[in-house]
Amino acid sequence: MRSTFCGQELPFAKPRTRRNEKKPLPQGGEVHGYYALPFLFGDTLVARVDLKADCATNMLLVQRVHWEPGAPPEAKPALDRHLADMASWLELDTVAG
Repeated sequence: MRSTFCGQELPFAKPRTRRNEKKPLPQGGEVHGYYALPFLFGDTLVARVDLKADCATNMLLVQRVHWEPGAPPEAKPALDRHLADMASWLELDTVAG
């Protein structure tokens, strides 16, 4: 079954901010962070992943994974493979979190 991060294939626009401006934070009822990547397994949204590339430690940090209700158990190994691929693409040594 095919799986992917939506951000790798679908263009999306986020408002630009200046470097000294604060990024919007989740408000009261929001669950996902501003930079959460949707993860598709087949044609179904199964998870949203908050990531951070930590160049100081050369690691891709998984800050939060929010699994959608009914996500199949096969999606977890697929997500792990994609995170390892992303770390390699970013020239980071490991995935942590």
